[in-house]
Amino acid sequence: MKHLLFPTVIWQGNRNVTQQEKTDWFNAYLENSNEDGISMDFLGYQSFHKLPQFENIFKDIIINVNNYLDSLSIDKSNLQLYITKSWVNVKTTSGNPEHDHCENHISFTYYPHINEEYSNDLRFYRQGRSTPNEPYFGFLEDIITEWTPDNCKSFAIPISEGDIVVFPANLSHSTEGEDYMESFKTLCALEKSRFCVGGDILITRKTTEKYDKLLPPMDNWLTFNSL
Repeated sequence: MKHLLFPTVIWQGNRNVTQQEKTDWFNAYLENSNEDGISMDFLGYQSFHKLPQFENIFKDIIINVNNYLDSLSIDKSNLQLYITKSWVNVKTTSGNPEHDHCENHISFTYYPHINEEYSNDLRFYRQGRSTPNEPYFGFLEDIITEWTPDNCKSFAIPISEGDIVVFPANLSHSTEGEDYMESFKTLCALEKSRFCVGGDILITRKTTEKYDKLLPPMDNWLTFNSL
């Protein structure tokens, strides 16, 4: 009998995407991008969760976040979840290099539009140089007959339109392709893209009643510039 211990949980759900929703996302991109037709969080465009036309969509995303927490048997009764930022990452042939969002607790990606020509998998990476079953780094490289979830150092999840993926924010991930910025200035250009919405979540306690290794509620925080 084989026992698989200490797995990493990735939650993958899906929602139906209407043409009107796609149009709303495309218009939001054009309204929240720079003069070069680029929109990313590091350019300051990181508040899509605050746009009223997407309220119900983010409610669906939070349902999937709760499903992720339920899969870990977490008691959510004293948890407060905050979406700290959300942005759009739109691609055709380019990809995203390996990275993480470790300044947050949970991350998610949502795919309201995927042009079939530019579909791509979402790849996750095992933390650390070697796997728990390697006596030293590189041991498995040349002697494996096939890579499986049991022995792999990375794993690619196929992505379909409407998918919502929830994962630990400190888990490295990437998509295949050369790393370069792409420009989208028209609805037509966006229709030919792979359109991804990314977001990060921070978790705190709802109250200060007890210490349970959670951040205290945000209303208990004090900024230095208020002193």
